[in-house]
Amino acid sequence: MTTNESESLYRDCFENVKYAIYVHDLNGRYTLVNKAGEALIGYTREEILQMNISDIVPQSCVDQIQARLADNVPTIYEVEAIRKDDSRVPVEVSSHLIYENGVPVAVQDNVRDITEQKRAEEALRSCQLQLQQSQKLEIIGQLAGGVAHDFNDLLTAILGYTDLSLRVSNV
Repeated sequence: MTTNESESLYRDCFENVKYAIYVHDLNGRYTLVNKAGEALIGYTREEILQMNISDIVPQSCVDQIQARLADNVPTIYEVEAIRKDDSRVPVEVSSHLIYENGVPVAVQDNVRDITEQKRAEEALRSCQLQLQQSQKLEIIGQLAGGVAHDFNDLLTAILGYTDLSLRVSNV
C-alpha cells in the first residue's frame, strides 16, 4: 500500500467513524475534528478549528481534564458539551496524550453522546422508586390485614362473651 493510499484509508476511517474525535493542542486549541464531531455540537469544522476546549466544555471540567492528563494516564470521564445553540449534551470522553519524539504535543478526545444512556438510567431510577413504593404499600396492606384479622378475633370473643352473658342473665 502506498503512502497516499494509506493516508486516504486513514482519512476515510477518521471521517466516517461513529464517534466524535477532537484533537487539540496542549493549550486547548482545536487542530482536528471529524464529521461526527461537527454533528455532535453543531459547529462547522472551520468554526471548531477556531475554538478552544473551554468554548465547548465548562471551565470547571476543563481544569479537571487537565489535571487528569497531567498524570499521563488515558482517562475516561463524563461531561456536558455545550452546543452551538447553547443546549448541553451529556458525553463520555476518552482522552489521551499524543506524543512526538517522546514529548506530549496534543490531546485526542474520543467522544460519545450518552443522552439515551442517561434517559435509560433515569427511567430505571424511576421504576426502582415505583417498585419501592409499591413494596411499601404491599407491606402496609399486609400489616393492615393482620390487624384486621386480630381485631376480628377480638370482636368474635367479645360478641361470644356478650351473647353468653345475655343468656346467663335471662336464665
